[in-house]
Amino acid sequence: MQTVHYYNDLPLEVEFDISPYYPATMYDRNGDPGSPAEGGEADISAIYLGGQEITRLLSEKVIEDIRTWLEEQDWGEDGE
Repeated sequence: MQTVHYYNDLPLEVEFDISPYYPATMYDRNGDPGSPAEGGEADISAIYLGGQEITRLLSEKVIEDIRTWLEEQDWGEDGE
């Protein structure tokens, strides 16, 4: 997937994949104990500024901030 994320007012184009999110359940339908939440992790493949890839130039903190932002978004079923 691709999106634009403004970081310090800079429009960064981010290419990423995000795993499906499955919310936690207290109990399964059959009454068995439920399961913890899973998924929703973002895997950033590239970050561009003005058409130039800058991923390797960014600090781990910046990449982690962008990853956190991606994981907080509701991408819906179709990723939009």
